[in-house]
Amino acid sequence: RTPTLIRIDSTGREHFIGFSASSASCLHPSHDGKRIWWSETVSDARWTLASYSIIRYRDIIRKDDPTTEGGPLKLGPARDLTRKTRYYNPCPSHDGQHLAATEHLTDGRTAIVILSTEDGGVCQRIMAPDSLQVVDATWLEEQLFASGISPLGFGIYRVEPGAKASTSSPARWTCLLAPQPVKIHHLDGDEGMLRFSSDRNGSDEWYEFDPVSHKLWQLTSLRYGGEGFEESPYDGRAYYSLNTLRGQMLASTPIDSLMHREVSFADIYHYPVADSLSKQEEALAQAETAKATQEAELRKAKVCGENISISEPKRYSKFGNLFHFHSWAPFYANVNNIKEMSYDYYYDLVGLGVSGFSQNELGTATLTGGYCAHKDPYSKKLWRHSGHLQFTYTGWYPVIECSIDFNDRAARMTTEDVYTADGETGYYAARSRASKLPFLKGALSIYIPLRFTRSGWTYGFIPRLNYSISNDALSPHRDIYWVELDGTAVFMHRDENYFRIISPLVNQTLSMTLRGYAMMGTAESAYYPRWGAGVEVGGAFPFWYPLCNPVGYAYLYGYTPGFFSSHGLKLTAKYQQQFRHKKTFLYTAMTSTLPRGFADSEFLSNYYSTLSEKSVRVTAEYAMPFYIGDPCWGDFLSIRRMVLTPHFDYTRINGLYNTWQASESELWSVGASLTFDFRSLFWMGIQPTLGVTFSYNGGAMADYWRGQGADIPRFYVAPVISFSF
Repeated sequence: RTPTLIRIDSTGREHFIGFSASSASCLHPSHDGKRIWWSETVSDARWTLASYSIIRYRDIIRKDDPTTEGGPLKLGPARDLTRKTRYYNPCPSHDGQHLAATEHLTDGRTAIVILSTEDGGVCQRIMAPDSLQVVDATWLEEQLFASGISPLGFGIYRVEPGAKASTSSPARWTCLLAPQPVKIHHLDGDEGMLRFSSDRNGSDEWYEFDPVSHKLWQLTSLRYGGEGFEESPYDGRAYYSLNTLRGQMLASTPIDSLMHREVSFADIYHYPVADSLSKQEEALAQAETAKATQEAELRKAKVCGENISISEPKRYSKFGNLFHFHSWAPFYANVNNIKEMSYDYYYDLVGLGVSGFSQNELGTATLTGGYCAHKDPYSKKLWRHSGHLQFTYTGWYPVIECSIDFNDRAARMTTEDVYTADGETGYYAARSRASKLPFLKGALSIYIPLRFTRSGWTYGFIPRLNYSISNDALSPHRDIYWVELDGTAVFMHRDENYFRIISPLVNQTLSMTLRGYAMMGTAESAYYPRWGAGVEVGGAFPFWYPLCNPVGYAYLYGYTPGFFSSHGLKLTAKYQQQFRHKKTFLYTAMTSTLPRGFADSEFLSNYYSTLSEKSVRVTAEYAMPFYIGDPCWGDFLSIRRMVLTPHFDYTRINGLYNTWQASESELWSVGASLTFDFRSLFWMGIQPTLGVTFSYNGGAMADYWRGQGADIPRFYVAPVISFSF
């Protein structure tokens, strides 16, 4: 599950407090029991590889405080003490006025910083000696101690700061517990003793150390070790997380019944297999060193007396190394980067063809290209051979994305027809026909993916601007028809160059979208986030306005837990509206609101987009991951799990020129997707999800048009894919 902060009462009942970040440090309570402290690692809003820390706290409200509303104990909301710092593992002083935290500087050095608990200001900075990396710092009364790692391993040190008037003063570091190649966790101090956990004997146990006599006692001896040892100041018991074969469980032991056996920190457990492998590695290293030295001497003797020149270092060229082909796949699929980065999980349809992938060494430039063979959407008897290119560059603050699509269909020529019965009034109609030119479309997008993290939640905001152009054309003339009494339309005349002045001939559209989301982390065994929601609003303005209408839409998606911890439910709702002008006769859609089972119905896609003023679609899908035993065939094929996802889609359409009744404006599809998550697949450098989706299609609108002879499929089956770089 996603990390959570809970409170367990004396009866063993769990009380949910809040979600926790996976990067959160150990919790440190203040000595008066009124506050708990910790640190979290968060990424930069734009550059995810740049990270910093925040120190946070929660107030502990007790029973005698009237703000608890009668409850025995509760925690206040999480608050930030510091922001955009590099302070970690805070530990409060005995008087509660200061925190001792570890600071990781960008030059690789570490320090202990003494912070004020009032405003987070730095009272003192104590630099660690060279070759020592501070891990934890703690207090014993007014004395400061720290655990740190050096080339010899972990040790414990007494830190005696210099003059407090200096914020960066020299200090005296005294080694109390000599470093050993083992780990030291959760250093804490109380009643003149330092306590910590260590894997000195092969598993994590709790230890107590006297900084005066330098004596060390082992307090626990657990079969598989434990974590998070803490002494309760209220009932004289030690609480910890006990490791078992079935996972971890909370356990407690009276303090006076701990074993308290004196041990030597230098007496560590040795792993025979690991030690043997280490000796083999050392022998191999020595042999390789001797061989390399001998070869170097031979080369030196061979070139002795020759002039050897070393070239000057050259600046790395980002443009010259922009493309680096690394893999290909025997199918074609298109990838939506914005949906992927905002946790809007979906499947792409797989086409017959081939795809190639390129990514530069910096990971900032991605190029995908592909060839796809498919049936012509307007004539199922014809096959189209299309080409696609998509380039994305993330090295600038705004992400630049451009794409080119060729020959998905024939380019369309649209003509306006005017029908009149009196020569003065009439109605408009659009007539579209295929031209002899292949369809060509280009698009350019600019967006800024901003991402924030707090307490296990990820928040994002993505503004996007998109421009597209295609060779779909508007005929420069319009035809006028006279309507006889019997309804027969007779051609009268043609208005030449009617649209040339007021509208460009090629199809161009400018659109803008805003997407925001808030998501919990996704557990390793789960498929969807446990909780989360996202919303997107957008609009498109065609350059053919007012002959072609602007369109706007709103999209909402969210996740809730399922019946089991690995299951999840995704719900979505999408609303689209076209804004009609009195001269508008072309109606376009910005996004599809058809049920997924009608994805292959070009007739419905064109018909409802030209006649529907408003449309809404709601969907539900329930993901159920299954463990199937990790089947693996070398590096060729490895499957992580199988996912079964039943789904249901419902669409309702409101037409501008309704030729059907309100009861005949519905479409729905129900079905399921069966997919497999791959760890490796063939020679591909990505970890894809592949499978198949099935839908059964229905609805009054589908039945109506089937009765009119339209090709509306009852069943829909297609391969699907999902992947990211």
